[in-house]
Amino acid sequence: MAFLNFISGTITAVVIGVQAAGARTVRLNAIDIGLVTFVAISAAQNFAGTDEASTAAEVHATLLVAWGGSNYVGAVLVIVGYWLLARAMEIERGRWVLLLAIVASFVTAVSTLSRGTIVALSVGLLVATWNSGGSRFTRVVSRLGVLVVPVVGLWLMNIVVGERFENTSADPAYNIDARWGLYRLAWDEFLRSPLFGTGWTGLREVSPALLGSPITFAHNWYFSALQIAGLFALPMLIVFTWLTLRGVIGAGVYGAPVAAAFTAAMIEPVMEGYVGALVIVSVLVISSRVRDDRQAEKSVAVRLSSSPT
Repeated sequence: MAFLNFISGTITAVVIGVQAAGARTVRLNAIDIGLVTFVAISAAQNFAGTDEASTAAEVHATLLVAWGGSNYVGAVLVIVGYWLLARAMEIERGRWVLLLAIVASFVTAVSTLSRGTIVALSVGLLVATWNSGGSRFTRVVSRLGVLVVPVVGLWLMNIVVGERFENTSADPAYNIDARWGLYRLAWDEFLRSPLFGTGWTGLREVSPALLGSPITFAHNWYFSALQIAGLFALPMLIVFTWLTLRGVIGAGVYGAPVAAAFTAAMIEPVMEGYVGALVIVSVLVISSRVRDDRQAEKSVAVRLSSSPT
């Protein structure tokens, strides 16, 4: 089932990405409305599902919407929020609708109290800030603003850690250590079967000895893909890396959702699920198309400036 979810999410995402890239008009389109609706429903389910939680730790542990739990939901909503931000900077009418959805997306994401969400949010904000600004002056101001982003990220992280682990005996470093353990387990599984991997359930069979309970994914897309599919995953990982670099380096503000997606995929099992794969592959496809469009516009501008008048 997990394999089918991933494949169907990826195929659907390519179609959505191509359609969204071709529908980047100055007005709201159907995909924009779909994203806004997705955020609204997810936010409503999120806050309705945590009404009975008495502590922040319970909020994080019990949060569950129709398509995932706290860490997964937070990561996906951050990516969607930056996708909507990039669209909001393109459209001329209906921008307020997207701005409301952006606020709802980021507020809901932070409310999950997921530390991975804060990291993805901060990295996306770094790229969005760096790539903002139309004139030389606004670009300089924006890039100076990059210096503030780590401070904001650390401030949010301190709030999340303080709220989530207050009055509990849980060690905040445990999950970090557990992730390193999962990376080692996934790598060992890959070495045990380097050509084909050990499958979607392979990690569940060996993780209880380390963590006391079965864990399905390695919480890192590279380790996870190699563990699941072995060297057959390598072409997919190469394409994933190539599209990520194209998006972050040359797609302007569309680099923000790509950077957030890459960050989330390195610390959470986001790509392995249907919704996560759908959102991430979509932004990779869109950003790649945006990069091509920007390069084409620059080429035309260079030719026009160099042509005799």
